[in-house]
Order: sequence, then structure tokens, then C-alpha cells
Amino acid sequence: MTQLSERSDRRRARTLTEALKSFEHSGLVTLLTRRPDLCYPLPRDLAELSTRAGTATSIARAMDQLNVWLRLVCEALAALPDPSSADDVAALIEVSADVASDAVADLRERALLWGGDNQLHLVRGVREYFDPYPGGLAPPSPRPLTRDHIEAALAECDPSARSVLQRLLWSPTGAVRNADRVVDIAGARSPLEQLLARQLLRPLDTDTVILPREVALQLRNHKFSAVPIAPTPPPVTGPARNAALVDQAAAGAAFGLLHDLEHAVQSLESTPHRLLRTGGLSTRDVSVLARNLGTDVAHASFVMECASAAGLVAPASSLRLLPTADYDRWAARDGATRWRALVDAWLRGMRHYSRSAEPGAHVLGPEADAPTAPSLRRLVLELGVEAGVGTQIELTGLTEIVAWHQPRAARSATVALATLVDWTWREAGWLGLNSLGAVSSYAQAALTADRPLPPHLVDLFPSP
Repeated sequence: MTQLSERSDRRRARTLTEALKSFEHSGLVTLLTRRPDLCYPLPRDLAELSTRAGTATSIARAMDQLNVWLRLVCEALAALPDPSSADDVAALIEVSADVASDAVADLRERALLWGGDNQLHLVRGVREYFDPYPGGLAPPSPRPLTRDHIEAALAECDPSARSVLQRLLWSPTGAVRNADRVVDIAGARSPLEQLLARQLLRPLDTDTVILPREVALQLRNHKFSAVPIAPTPPPVTGPARNAALVDQAAAGAAFGLLHDLEHAVQSLESTPHRLLRTGGLSTRDVSVLARNLGTDVAHASFVMECASAAGLVAPASSLRLLPTADYDRWAARDGATRWRALVDAWLRGMRHYSRSAEPGAHVLGPEADAPTAPSLRRLVLELGVEAGVGTQIELTGLTEIVAWHQPRAARSATVALATLVDWTWREAGWLGLNSLGAVSSYAQAALTADRPLPPHLVDLFPSP
């Protein structure tokens, strides 16, 4: 991991720019690898790099790349004063100092914070990203209440007052009329007035009350997160199947896709398929294609999406979908080479292909566009390969692990993560990256596009 030099620690960098000056060449390479948007256009100097790294757009992209654990550590730092220490983070999220320090080092490499472990400065844009209440915590009271004071004050309130506080425990503000009313303990009648009189709630403005941080933490049992978050993801495990059998079945599925794609593309010459004005093929055309292929609409949709992603079909000026010149070159190659072209296109395609077969969507239409699809697809494949060839993957568990790695995908408002993982796994099966519910050797080959397909996998492809 990149570390700030001892010299930098002595000087205590006052800005991110000063901190970046202490990065060695390898550290800058790591930063630009993890935050590639900083490279375009190439910054002229470290000052420009620092400025770009602190913009809201770049920070939002960097936050999207964090796993759920690093995101929690980042949010904890946003809830702490500036500067803070790794020990402060460890105390707030209840982990060991070493675990907190490792996470801080990772965030430092990404230029989301700077400074030594005892003098951590979160980049201002990162702090603003979590505003106004990181961790669902409001600021402490001007004169923070002690633990004993809070317990004694709660004991004096009606039991129903606790339910008021519970509703604000993870989101500290609530709408209340005349929140800034003057109320004393003797005159307090309602649970809300009892809490205001004892400063367990405070008025934020005329119509809003807020739960002070010290009260929230005590009622949460000092938990920063509503659910436990582990520093490492659970492993991908599952029962094993015979790897050779899985690979044979996978090769058959892959060759079947090649056959279906050839048949579908060739049919475009005799059966016109025109794109709709709004984009995509009509439902009728896709249904006809599915019948001709002897398959369902979902698979037929994927066949056409793959053909388009690989540049094998494209619309003419009349909006009629036709084979391209690349298709002729592709069709003349051997099965393994044709398969590789489809897999590479699938991996980098910025679409959730299966979305195009859903109600209200169209094959090749805009509904399936998804810039984050490649990263999700690659992650699912990497997790499968990590489990090992022949391992049967249980998709519910896989979805939970994907959510740990990519919390942004888990928060998607359009399609549930479980559905995205299911689509990805099904598409991978059509491509032969899994078969019989288990990971195939072709999945590993798909992730290493710079290497030739191993001969034993090439040999599994049936002869044309």
C-alpha cells in the first residue's frame, strides 16, 4: 500500500495537493487506476489533479467504487470532527485499530483523505457527500448530555416518549408544529414536550426537531450502523460438480448460442426487422424470431443483443436491421474465436441485456442502457471463478456478496439487485460461462482476454 513518507508526516500536509506530492510514482499509478476519471483529460500537474479529485462529480464516481466496508469507514470519518484519527474511527464503528488503519490506508490511496493515522483530513467534497447527517447522526448538543443525565431524563418521561425517539434514531429530524415552543418540565404534557423540556430533543427551527448525537448513540448502544457490516465479504461457496462434465455442457451451450446467432442474423436478409422510431425492435419481430429459433423471447432477445454488441448487426438508413461486414469476417472464423468475440462484447456492453425482454422494453431499445453493467457483470464472473470451476452457486448468497462489493448496485431504484444478478448468471449460462448451475472453465478464460483460450477448451467446441 502507498504510505505517506515520514518527511510528509513531519510536515503534516495542509492540503490534498501537498499530500499528493509525497506520493511515489507507484502511488500515483494506483490512484489513477482506482479513479480513472482523473486521467481524462490528463492533468497538467498535481495541483490540477488535486482539484479534479475534489470535485463533486469525481467524488461521486469514487464513492460508487467503494465496497460497503470502505464506505462505512468513509462515512464514519464524515461524522467525526476534522482532523480525526484512525483510533477515533475504530472506536466509532467498534473495530480494532489495525482494521480501521487498513481501511484508512485504502481511502488514502484513493485521495479521499490525507494525513497520517493520527491526523486524518477527509476531503471536503467527501464530507459534503454524506451531509447533512452522516450515519444518521446529528451534531451533539451545545453542551452534550452525559450518559447518566440521559438515563435519568428518560426515566422521568412517559414510556411512549421512547417510541418518539426510536422513530428518529437513524434519521434524526422530524416535522413538528411549533417545535421551538417554550416548555418547561413542570408544564410538559405530551411525550414530545417532555423530551423537549429535558433536551432529549432540540428544536432545529419552528417546524423541525432534532435528536442530539449523544442521545442517539446511547439509544443505539453506540452502534454507528443499523446493521452489522463486516470488513471482509463472506466467501463464495457451494457444492461441487464434476468439472469436466460442467465444461462439456458449457461448450455445448456456447456452441448453441453461436448457432442461434448465425441463424438469427442470416434471417435478417429475408425477413425485414425495422427499428421502432423510439428505438429497438418490435415485440412482434422478436416473437417471430423466438419461434424460428425454437426458444423463448428472453433467449431470442439476448441473441440479438449479443449480435448488436459485437457489431455483427446494425441499422441501415431505412432503420432496417442488417448484417454488417464484420459479420462475414466473424462467421468465417472458428467456433472458439467467434465465442471469444461475443464474450468480450458481453463483458464490456453498457446494457443489462435481459432488461430488453421485460414488459415495456424493446430489444436494442434504450430501456436496457446501464453504464454500470460491465462492472457488475465482471464482479459476478470474478466471484464465480473465485469459488472454483465446478462449484454450484446459490444466487441468493451471491447477491449478498455482490451487495457487499457494490452497494451502489444494491441501492438501484430501477431494478432489484437480485434480479440483476439472476439476469447476469442466466446470460453467462447462455454463453457457456456456467452450466448445470456451476462455474465452468470458460469463465476464467473470459476474464483473461489477453491470453489465448486453452487448447482443451478449444477442443470442446463441436466442429461446424
